[in-house]
This record gives sequence, structure tokens and C-alpha cells, in this order.
Amino acid sequence: MPFRIPLFRDRRDDTPDERPALDDPEATRLTDQRQIHAMLEQIRTGHTLVAVHVMGEEGDYNSAILKLDPESGHIVFDELAPSPGEGKLVAGTRVRVTARNKGVQVRFDAVVTDLGEYQGLPFFRTTLPEEIRYIQRREHYRAPIPVDEHVTAQLMTDNDILLNADVSDLSVAGCNLRLRSRPAFRIGRGTVIPRCFITLPDEERIITSLEVRQADDWERTAFMHLRGRFLGLTRAERRSLQRYIIRLDRKRSRKLRLLGL
Repeated sequence: MPFRIPLFRDRRDDTPDERPALDDPEATRLTDQRQIHAMLEQIRTGHTLVAVHVMGEEGDYNSAILKLDPESGHIVFDELAPSPGEGKLVAGTRVRVTARNKGVQVRFDAVVTDLGEYQGLPFFRTTLPEEIRYIQRREHYRAPIPVDEHVTAQLMTDNDILLNADVSDLSVAGCNLRLRSRPAFRIGRGTVIPRCFITLPDEERIITSLEVRQADDWERTAFMHLRGRFLGLTRAERRSLQRYIIRLDRKRSRKLRLLGL
């Protein structure tokens, strides 16, 4: 029997959409609604776990697309895991959703319109995105980091300025970072940060240099997102990263089985 959820009144306001721009230079922009629906349907039918970032909050949460409703312009998502806490996900909350489907990394922004339960199972619903950005298969698999893993990074500049960050995804080639505060100096594509210390949950530390490949400077928040590639990893450090990524993938597979996906 197909999953069905009763429709609720859309509680969106009429204020202009002020979503942060998706400026990744490697990403392809998709605006045709039929193509957007087809890509999201692949994610849904592929039972792909998605990462949901709540704008203005720290870390990412796991979820899954339960239903697409193009007629009303909504997506129905499974509840966030772990729970973000009361009041952090309400109607009007802006979220950024990231997923990987058949080697393609997909990213879009949406607005939460409703929260509810269906047969005792919590869900939330968002607007369908007006655009999707996607990046074709990379050479190295990049694993999303669940918020409960607490993978952190410290960046040290030539002037010994220390920047603290959270790691949102990780591969043996590079990572995505969310700086906890806005730096007082410019960081952009091509910037090389000489010392990058990444601390894994088992307290193992990776020490490398990081070349910034892309920086999202979100004017509406106090945070900055960086995507970079590692320079000068040792073989031992690459093996440590590979072991951790494999463990994350197994954890993700177990969660999918528990969800019956």
C-alpha cells in the first residue's frame, strides 16, 4: 500500500525568499521542475539517507524522503535523527538538504511548512525546491558526518590564528567544514591553510594542510562553510580516514535496515 499522508494547510508566509545562494563552481544548476522531481524521486525510491542542515544551527541530521507531492509543491521527510530538540524545526524553518544518489551529490534549500504524525510516526514537510545543484561522481567517496559523531577541525594560519570548525563530510581526499565563527580575514578558492587538525571520535588526530576549493560566505548567518582538499596526507593518515569512513558507511547501512529501507 503506498505511503499516504493527509494534506495540511500550507502555513508559508508571503515574505521574499532569502535563501543563501548555492555558489559551488563545480555544481550544475537544475531549475526545470520535471527534472527536479525526477531527481528527487530517484532519491526517494533508492531509499537514500539524506543529510539535513537546519539553517543557523550546528551540524547535520539524518532523514529520508517519504513522499513527493508535486501538485501541492511539497516533500515529506522522515523525522530528523538524532532529534534536534524542541523548537528547532518549526514551520518557516529553512533547511539545506544534501544527498548522494548513484555517485551524484545533490543539494537544495527548502522551507519547512508542516510537522505531524502518521500512524504514530513523526514527519515534517517542506516546499519543493525551485532549484537543485548537483555534482557528478568524484574520485573519492565523501561520507556525510552525522551530528552525533562530533568530528571537529582546527585550522591554523601562518599568523597562528586558530579557527575552530565542525566537519560535515569527509573523504580521503578532502572535507567540508563549517567554521564556528566568521574569520576576520578573507578565505577563498585557492587559499592554502598550512595546518589543519581533524579530530575523529576515537580521539585520533589527522594533521595535514588544506587547500580551499570553495567557500560559502552566508551573509545571513555568523558561519562560513569551506570545501577543501588535503595536501600531504601520510599513508597512515589515509588508512585512518578510510577505516573511519567504512565505519560510517556500516553505521548508515544499519540505520537503513532499522528503518526498513
